[in-house]
Amino acid sequence: MLNIITMIFFVLASPQQPGEKPAATTDTAKKANKPAGTRTTAGTDIKMPEEKEEVDETKKPAKPAPVVVRRTIVRVVDKKDLPPAEPVVANMFKIGLDLYVNFGFAKSDNDNVEGNRWDINRSYLTFGFTPSKIVSAHITLDTARQAGLGAYNAYLKFGWLEFKDFSEITKGVSLLAGQVENGWKQGRENATKTRYFVRTLLDMYSIIPEGDLGIWVKGSILDDMLTFWIGTGNGSGYMASEMDKGKAVDLHGAYHLKTPLPIDLGIYFRTQVNDNFVNPQENTLSITTAASVDVTYEMIKFGMEGFYHTYNDWLDDGLGNLTDIRHNFYGGSIYVNATPNPKVLAFLRADLLWYRHGTLTDEPAKYNSKNVFLGGGYNLFKNFWLGASLGIRKVKGIVGVIPPLGTSMSSGYYAASDSIYWNDLTDGELSFTVHTRYTF
Repeated sequence: MLNIITMIFFVLASPQQPGEKPAATTDTAKKANKPAGTRTTAGTDIKMPEEKEEVDETKKPAKPAPVVVRRTIVRVVDKKDLPPAEPVVANMFKIGLDLYVNFGFAKSDNDNVEGNRWDINRSYLTFGFTPSKIVSAHITLDTARQAGLGAYNAYLKFGWLEFKDFSEITKGVSLLAGQVENGWKQGRENATKTRYFVRTLLDMYSIIPEGDLGIWVKGSILDDMLTFWIGTGNGSGYMASEMDKGKAVDLHGAYHLKTPLPIDLGIYFRTQVNDNFVNPQENTLSITTAASVDVTYEMIKFGMEGFYHTYNDWLDDGLGNLTDIRHNFYGGSIYVNATPNPKVLAFLRADLLWYRHGTLTDEPAKYNSKNVFLGGGYNLFKNFWLGASLGIRKVKGIVGVIPPLGTSMSSGYYAASDSIYWNDLTDGELSFTVHTRYTF
């Protein structure tokens, strides 16, 4: 009983009643209300001053770390100023193919002769070898049709050594030795872009050889504004025979204007001396001159080319008397090309040819020929072109007599197969040809 009364007394005397939160203790309250800067010791709050770090006024501030600025200098160098790179072994050998296969139909005017045939107009198989940056070797094989046999023979078309950039003075200049493609012919093919349709003017009429055996120097100066080609060779013998005494000098130059319109001006000169078959005591002399102009405006290219070619010959009158005969050729060509996109080419070309031959006193025999070509092609695949052309030939003069195409003194033993339909003895002809070209 006494215990119960004692417990009730302590409950009534307690400051915390049931359901109330306990009041904060004195220490806790002091800590909560303790001003900043006081430290607590055992059971006593003692206000202590805050410790501050003393600053040394004599100490100088440290210098900032140096900032490293990296600059990249870019120097633009023209490729022409760089030395030729040494060829990689894998790139020393190159093989190329340029194949023209045509199918044509022709109808003559005077005798109503009709015919059609397949023809390989060009089959260049080219091998290149570049063992160093200054010397290289080139070999080109071609095929020629055997007349009347329908077969082709393979032969060496071109083969030469080339030396270039072997000093600072000769940078951009090449020396070629061997059987080299005629520079004027090559330049006209690159200018007209229509070689797989029709031959270039001087090549078509056998005014110049396709190539010659000798030595040449070619190059460009004045930032490629002026290109040149000059050299000497054996020449092609009269009536397509190579003569030991035959020599030719061949040169041409071109000026390339880039602004305001791309304009190319070209000039050509060739002279050649050979022995003559009919009169071995005399020489046969030829002189050839030509000039060209090509203008490009956006997708249209227009060009003109003209030539004069003359050479002397001797004719036996049947009584053992030899008469000096002079052959004169005059010719010109006008063309226009259109390339609406890189895969399409359309062209129109008109050729005029005048041929005169006779003695110095007699009235010369005359022959005039007008030839028109119209066609186009399309690059079907990466290395394959397909096209077609229409050719029209009209002749005035001696019916059945044509200039000595393929047999003049400027023709060579290396001439390609003769697949021009109007070389037959007719006074006019109409031809249609489907052309294909494959390159590799």
